[in-house]
Amino acid sequence: MMKKWIYTLGVAGILCSSTGCATLGIGTDGTPTGTGTGTETQSTKQADQAFVTAAASSGQLELRLSEVALQKAVTIETREFSRIMVNHHGKANSELQSLARQQDLSYSTTLRSEHQAIYDRVSKLTGAAFEKAYATEMEAVHQQDVTLFRGASQGNLNVSLSGYALKTLPVLQGHVRLATQLKNVLTK
Repeated sequence: MMKKWIYTLGVAGILCSSTGCATLGIGTDGTPTGTGTGTETQSTKQADQAFVTAAASSGQLELRLSEVALQKAVTIETREFSRIMVNHHGKANSELQSLARQQDLSYSTTLRSEHQAIYDRVSKLTGAAFEKAYATEMEAVHQQDVTLFRGASQGNLNVSLSGYALKTLPVLQGHVRLATQLKNVLTK
């Protein structure tokens, strides 16, 4: 089991209601609303900003919780998973921040309220309770990321952000699989 887990690691939130998504410029299917023409209309700019805002908060949550997990992990599986998350999300967050700057969009490192609530709740836990909650939340937030990035990769944003979403989507899908495996290992 350990070899399979290590091999899998080697291969290797948006929480919103339908009205919450709409106010962010994100459709209920995760697709940012916009024209998709590649020209910077007001609608496209709003969709670009909505995507950056949502992706930045989610990415920051995944990074920060994983940094906590590096300190609190009691199992090697959790430590390895969190190390990968810190590495991947640190790079992805930096790339998104750079793209936002190039597009004259704001990039905030402040967590949205729903992400802050998750962070506050999980980071207070210790031991096995922390690891289980961490794995569960990482699975859920990554599933939401997949929905967001899948919609963004379908060309409703400017070319740079759509390309970023398309490139990042398979990595996030891998993270979902790893988080699910981690959760399953921890609940046995």
